[in-house]
Amino acid sequence: MTLTIGPYRVEREVARGANGVVLRALGPGGPVAIKLLLPERLRDPDDIERFHREGDVAARLAHRAIVPLLDRGHSQHGPYHVYAFVAGQTLRARIRTEGHLEPREAARIALELCEALEHAHGLGVLHRDLKPANVLLTPSGEPRLTDFGLAMDQTSGSRLTLSGEIMGSPVFMPPEQALGRRHEIGPASDVYGLGAVLYAMLTGHPPVSGRGVEEVLQKVRHGAIASPLTLAPETPPRLAAICMRCLEKHPGDRYPDMPALARDLRLALAPAAPPPRVSREAPWVAIGLGLGALVTLSVAGAWAWSRRRAPAPDEEPALGGPRIPLPGPEAPEVRAASLAAEALACLERADVEAAGRQARQALELDPACAEAHLALGRVHEDAGARVLALEAWGRAAALGLNVEPELAPLYPDPVERRLVWLTFVPEAGELAEAALLCTRLVRDDDELDAAQVLATLDRHAQDLRPDLEGLDGDARLEALVRLCHARVVKGETFAYYEPSKSELDRVLESGTGVHISCALVLIALGERLDVELQGVCAPGWFLVRPPGEPPRMINAHAGTFVSREDLQRLFADERGAKPYSDAALRAATRQEILFRLTWWQAQNLKNRGYDELAQRARDVALLLAMGDPEGVFRRAFGQE
Repeated sequence: MTLTIGPYRVEREVARGANGVVLRALGPGGPVAIKLLLPERLRDPDDIERFHREGDVAARLAHRAIVPLLDRGHSQHGPYHVYAFVAGQTLRARIRTEGHLEPREAARIALELCEALEHAHGLGVLHRDLKPANVLLTPSGEPRLTDFGLAMDQTSGSRLTLSGEIMGSPVFMPPEQALGRRHEIGPASDVYGLGAVLYAMLTGHPPVSGRGVEEVLQKVRHGAIASPLTLAPETPPRLAAICMRCLEKHPGDRYPDMPALARDLRLALAPAAPPPRVSREAPWVAIGLGLGALVTLSVAGAWAWSRRRAPAPDEEPALGGPRIPLPGPEAPEVRAASLAAEALACLERADVEAAGRQARQALELDPACAEAHLALGRVHEDAGARVLALEAWGRAAALGLNVEPELAPLYPDPVERRLVWLTFVPEAGELAEAALLCTRLVRDDDELDAAQVLATLDRHAQDLRPDLEGLDGDARLEALVRLCHARVVKGETFAYYEPSKSELDRVLESGTGVHISCALVLIALGERLDVELQGVCAPGWFLVRPPGEPPRMINAHAGTFVSREDLQRLFADERGAKPYSDAALRAATRQEILFRLTWWQAQNLKNRGYDELAQRARDVALLLAMGDPEGVFRRAFGQE
């Protein structure tokens, strides 16, 4: 039976992502690409509204390097968008099959994308998901930017969150986006994303990689990015300098906007370009090259250039030397990819044991083989080890694979799926966001707007920031605790009997709440103010552990610090027992904090007579316990 959507006859599926599917279809004017929401997304009004908003954004854009929206409508399969069909392949597929691009071709593609983004930014639209997979190449090699599903429309007042935003790969995201600092996202964030795409074109690799999500995000935040010259020595120094400026950690150190970046890309493409220059007044050291290395590379490049043939009079001189040969058939990464493909084939035949063996062999050869992590996750899931499966899929996601199809059958409810992902792959998003999802599940409240709550935290952080300037270490931590208690969470914090006061959004609205929510506020504000906190909540107290420092205890009632001995003394029962053992004085995992949050909430609701809500809270706690409720309970409350 032929599937039709409006006047379009579907031929085949082209791509599938976390939220939607893209189909090739034939219409009155020829082939088109139709984007639909996945069936499970149609149950969420927010997802439908986001889809319509994506269409609104796409309808405003009209640039030769942006795939145009041709039509919109609604069918029995839900709302749909119709885009021009671009024959060819994605830039990601081109890089994976052919290796890195010639420098001049990479610069040309980057310039065309830069002009397309300049057009979008002029209309108030930030793309926020720039990566090779979202760039289509026509048969003649012209780039076409697509997928504005995560775009930020700066002209809109909507506060809807964008589902899947953090589940995407962080290897092409700027630090402010990968770490959830929404208030810092602006045009310079897309500059970073385009620089990351340029880096991949020049070297064949993303600018950041790692064995897992945690390692990737650590590198995004703190790690140095190697110059393209290190991986592809034929890259012209000018082009390497442009790329490295795009990838600066701080937005203010990058190109301020697309016109500034385009200006330098045009100079790099000019046949007789002057010596390398970065248009912003920045020292050369900012592009990651020492003077000695720069001289050495310049001499080597001049020698290599002298050995190249002179271009014909009507031929533009190339920007770089010959392409580095692709790895031979015996290269470890090639063998690993072959083993990973065999592992996935074994899973199709239900030969789980062979699949596990081949996936592990692939990872021994190449720990960055995303398909091997994907296969190993399926092996773990088949064995009932879901936590290990989630860890493996987290690594696959960090390396660029979409793992939504793995999670959707296990957790049909998208809110549960998101919560599980944030809990067991904690680097994928904020603890505060996970706590809000717990609240939403317990209250069964579709009106809870996570984006609005997180924006409130952003505003509090901005308000507190000036008072922390010039402080470091313990002084900064103590100032944050004091200011948080005085300005953010004020008054009574010990009201266990009132369930609403343990919900993060209502704590921020009222300025009061129990210790668990106060702790979550501190963690969330700390993430925004460069104070890293990990905590274990005992009733009314919160453990903080700055990296490399001994643990300290916060009295959440007064915003002061107490000794661990005082904590044990205060909570010793009449027989002298210590219900909170030394195990409580260690940094808690995200799972333990969230389990404790929902468990206390269940107890509060039960005591107040809200039996149905109490049962929901217990169900969420069991979801977080992942089959080991007793063990998680003991760890969460410091009893082992």
